[in-house]
Amino acid sequence: MMKSKIKCGIQQQQHIPTCNLFVMDIYLLQSPFSMSPDFRVWRPPQVLYILGPSQQEFYLVTAGGLIRDGDTVYMLVVQDVSLMGWCSCKGSGSSARHHSSCTPVSKHIIYQQDLQQDPVGLIGSLVHYSIDQGYGLVRVNPEWFAGDEEAVAQEAIPIEQLEAHTDEPEIMDFIEFTTASGEEVTGVIVASQNHCVQSGSGRRRIAALVVNTSSYSVKPEDCGAWVRRSIASDRPMLLGHIVGFSENESYGMLLLPFNRFRDDMRRTLRRKVFNMLG
Repeated sequence: MMKSKIKCGIQQQQHIPTCNLFVMDIYLLQSPFSMSPDFRVWRPPQVLYILGPSQQEFYLVTAGGLIRDGDTVYMLVVQDVSLMGWCSCKGSGSSARHHSSCTPVSKHIIYQQDLQQDPVGLIGSLVHYSIDQGYGLVRVNPEWFAGDEEAVAQEAIPIEQLEAHTDEPEIMDFIEFTTASGEEVTGVIVASQNHCVQSGSGRRRIAALVVNTSSYSVKPEDCGAWVRRSIASDRPMLLGHIVGFSENESYGMLLLPFNRFRDDMRRTLRRKVFNMLG
């Protein structure tokens, strides 16, 4: 098992991996498509591996797609809401009293201690993680796409053009996404669900969308996969990424729309003010 070069710890209450140098090494796991002639190690969806403070502790996330800021390429990631310290709530306001009875999402997630796939190698570093916005940024090492710069440039969405590639999801939208194992999943947005999270200014309300995935049970490691409106629709655009599975639905998942954190991500990349705690 490869060890992280940076000493990492876990926040006791939120179980969020944090590092004392604001970066965390991210490893890529073997893909089931690695024998395919058009396989590219940098092309999401890919399962990424985060090593915890011990060799027995690790986290899995899925990179859903690529974001480009100039010549720098990032993979967009997120962990399950139960690992981010989000709360389920019925409050609709922003003051503390609206969230006094909110209940922490506390599903117990256990990953296999003995990975079925070996890490391919260090693909980059987690340079930014925003708990209250629901996204993280993995800066991809340039050597991972050396010789494929033109293909990456076509596939990675420039941050200033992200708005043109995304749309606001609506109730009853038909959606689809691809898992890191290559399974094509479809579903329909059936409801909105309120959550809240502790931020620098107090409790912040977050509205996620519940998607019924019919026969596919979303896994914690699916979190981060990009979701798009069905290609059969009039506007088959990107909608958001998976942030968890619904507690109230047997075959349900939580979708966080891109437009909820798009501006924050644009400001973060413009200012290069990265953090691992926000």
